[in-house]
Amino acid sequence: MQEKPSRTAEAMASLAEFVAGVRGEDIPASTRRRAARVVADTFGVGIRGSRTLPARRLIAAHGTEGAARLLAPGFPTASYQEAALLNAIFICSTELDEGARPTGHPAMHVLPPLLALAQAEGMSGYDFLTAFILGYEVQGRLQRAVRLRDRVHCHGNLGHAAVAAGLARLLGRPAPIVLTAMNGAAGVASATSYGSPYSGADMHSATPTLSGSAGFLALRLADAGFTSNGEAVPEVFGRLLGSSVDDDELTRDLGEKWAVDAGYVKFHSTCGHVHPVLDALVEAFGNDGTPWRMASAPDPESIEAVTVTVSARAAELGHLPPPGSALSARFSIRYATAALLAHGHAGVDAFEPDALADPRIRALASRVAIVADPALDELFPDIHRAGAEVRFRDGRIVTGWCDNPYGNDKNPASDHHIRRKFLQLAGAALPTGDAERLWDTLLDCDRLPDVRRLTPA
Repeated sequence: MQEKPSRTAEAMASLAEFVAGVRGEDIPASTRRRAARVVADTFGVGIRGSRTLPARRLIAAHGTEGAARLLAPGFPTASYQEAALLNAIFICSTELDEGARPTGHPAMHVLPPLLALAQAEGMSGYDFLTAFILGYEVQGRLQRAVRLRDRVHCHGNLGHAAVAAGLARLLGRPAPIVLTAMNGAAGVASATSYGSPYSGADMHSATPTLSGSAGFLALRLADAGFTSNGEAVPEVFGRLLGSSVDDDELTRDLGEKWAVDAGYVKFHSTCGHVHPVLDALVEAFGNDGTPWRMASAPDPESIEAVTVTVSARAAELGHLPPPGSALSARFSIRYATAALLAHGHAGVDAFEPDALADPRIRALASRVAIVADPALDELFPDIHRAGAEVRFRDGRIVTGWCDNPYGNDKNPASDHHIRRKFLQLAGAALPTGDAERLWDTLLDCDRLPDVRRLTPA
């Protein structure tokens, strides 16, 4: 006798029906505008990520057959599989990609495969954006529903089902195919670890590509008549990679509240758990008119010691990175704190090779003490709080606190500042006029008859 489906399996079925059945016009215009801004922000992050040395080597060796485009200078052509793969790596390379609490990065997982397929098939911007919103919705709901185990990183697992859902919607598949593909993709989720970024292993940047590969494969198999485990989500995320699944989070307020409306934007080139510390420091010293940059940077050698207060979860990022490792430095509260104090910002340039070689910054990082306050864990994700105290050798003490870093949905960034971030990132690879036109085109992507116009050669 066949057992009755679990509540989680039933909730996934309801989610699949929603993905397949909701009309694009049922999504509020404000949500579609917000989603277009997320797409634009992610484009800028990807274009800047394509300028890292390993990324440039990948571009030089890539195949040029196909109608999809790479997020790189000149927007080189590629097959949709290659574009999905490389663009996800580019987006992940600088730790500036947007995210949603708790905790994950839906756009980084969902956008590359959906964009690549939409370009390869010459689909409209409207259909692309609708599918993107729905794929984002699936991942956002899984992130809220699932409690991953402490050592499991959010990349390359919660996005599998989201990509499958987005691709299925883009291709107009019915609910049974959507569900089969979602469960099939969830069933092969990856056990990615925080150990990779802590150690500085740059292959961490490739973990989001796993969701694209799993989503493509699961949908292809579902189309061919393969079946999937209807209990994949409770099995994988309730027992293997996670410890529980809140079934209600998968369907609560479905069609009324949209995950993409609650995302956050990054302005520091670091892991998100470092951001409230950096914002607390900017608050302590004053900003230069932008909330993520100090008005002036103190001399690192004038600082005797720094103490930061963070959640117990964030305190795990207390390592000193291996010399020269940009990724590990971006996941180090101690190093990122020292970098911000030395440069006045924690942007991409603060983690370039010359900056990483500055002995003053590494010396200051060794003088940063981390205090873990478990009470802050209870506040998260509604309040992402941290504090900082800087003691100077002359006896001065400067303190600051942050409840939610700038760009958080509780402390939202302005359109002006997000555009400024985009132009700074994309402008590192494109002429200023081209970057400005691209920003305008991306914000208007909903009205493009052919999504290939997003990436002109």
